Formats: sequence, C-alpha cells, structure tokens
Amino acid sequence: MRVLIFIFFSTISAGLAQNHETVKFELVKQDSPIFVHERWITFPGKVPAVKAREVKSEFLINTSIYTIL
Repeated sequence: MRVLIFIFFSTISAGLAQNHETVKFELVKQDSPIFVHERWITFPGKVPAVKAREVKSEFLINTSIYTIL
C-alpha cells in the first residue's frame, strides 16, 4: 500500500512540475536531423536581475535502440 501511495504522489508531483514552464523554447537553428532551441530566463529574487540562456538540442536518429547502445 505504501508503494502505491508513493507512486501516486510521485506521478502527481512530476506532472505538476512540468506545467510551470512559462517561457517556451524557440528554435534557433535547424540542420535536419539536428535542432537547437534556446530560451532566456531571469532568476527571481536577484538584484540586479540575472539572465541566463538555456540551450536544448534534439537529435533524430532512425535506427533501433540496440544499434544505439
């Protein structure tokens, strides 16, 4: 029973944490099959305001998982 309660609250908290993204990533470079996204965020509570750039990349691979591993 404890395991079920733990799994339930873990999935609920993980789902809520993903919904707090206020600034979306924007596509800045595309050279298929590679995509580079970025977003600028401002850290709350910092004086003067501190901005940082987050970069995310996606690689599309058309193969089986066993070939990758």
